Amino acid sequence: MENNPEKQVLTTPVKYIILDIVGFTRNRSIEAQSDIITTLNRIVRACVERTKIDKEDFILLPTGDGICVALLSVENPYDIHIQIALCIVECIHKHNSETGEEMRKFQVRIGLNANVDNLIIDINGNKNVAGGGINFAQRVMSMADGGQILAGQSIYETLRQREPYMNSFRSYNAVVKHNIWLPVYQYVGGDHVGLNREEPSSFFKTEEKEPQLTKQVAYYFAHAIRNRDFFLRNIERPFGAYVTMTLLWSLATDSTGNAEATEINPHRPRTWGTGKYSLADQFEYYLNQDPWLCLGYSKFIQDIHLNKYAKLFDGDLGTSAYVFINNQGIEKLKQEWIGIWKDFEFDL
Repeated sequence: MENNPEKQVLTTPVKYIILDIVGFTRNRSIEAQSDIITTLNRIVRACVERTKIDKEDFILLPTGDGICVALLSVENPYDIHIQIALCIVECIHKHNSETGEEMRKFQVRIGLNANVDNLIIDINGNKNVAGGGINFAQRVMSMADGGQILAGQSIYETLRQREPYMNSFRSYNAVVKHNIWLPVYQYVGGDHVGLNREEPSSFFKTEEKEPQLTKQVAYYFAHAIRNRDFFLRNIERPFGAYVTMTLLWSLATDSTGNAEATEINPHRPRTWGTGKYSLADQFEYYLNQDPWLCLGYSKFIQDIHLNKYAKLFDGDLGTSAYVFINNQGIEKLKQEWIGIWKDFEFDL
């Protein structure tokens, strides 16, 4: 079967500058919204035409409250997309400084991307583009705040080794739809009017609320605090940290079981030598078992139960980071589990 040339898809390298108005409808009249769209259209067209690109080499696509500029096989100058984006930001800044009406002041956020995409004809018979490049540009733009320019990896890789753009980008890691990891780069270089160099709010690190200690972890803390001196003397022995964590978790398990036991459902101790041997004897017993079992079990305890409380441990002792409780952890135990604190007869 022969290929029909008329049905072959045409592709071309495309550079995208996509933008939308931040808070377009917020506290604005319909008339103000219309005026802003008119102003934005004028600014974007003027910035594109300033580059002297042939009309056949670019497409302007309205996106409701924004615009996508698609540059078709435009390679010179190599940074034309950045130039257009900065021109738009500067012109909007000038517009805002000259208008006295708050409702007609506005900001845009801008996303840049480059890709080889398909050339198509839309329903109105106009030239258009379709492909991953424009979709990706939209995702990048959605992470920006007003006055900011964010770029995808393809843009960054092209510009980062060019002298005017060295050290001009700030990198972020984003997670988008379907948990896809996405590197994003913010342009922060040069002295450009209207360019917002602040960190995008999408990447603000919100500190998670520290979880409350579970009862078993609280007992783990209590046994670790009570026996700190003993563990300090033994932690450096081969596999000492892993044996210590195994023993501490076993003691915490028994303490939890005893606290929850009833006459009908008594707790049976799990720690070797409970009630018969000293802590030193118990440590030696576990130390003489298969050390790799203690290592594996301690890693399980760490991953499942202790990692979420990592900052409550003294982390300056290498593998013993999950054995010694710091002052913050001691205070947390006292605040959240005062009953356990009193049972272990710690000073209030």
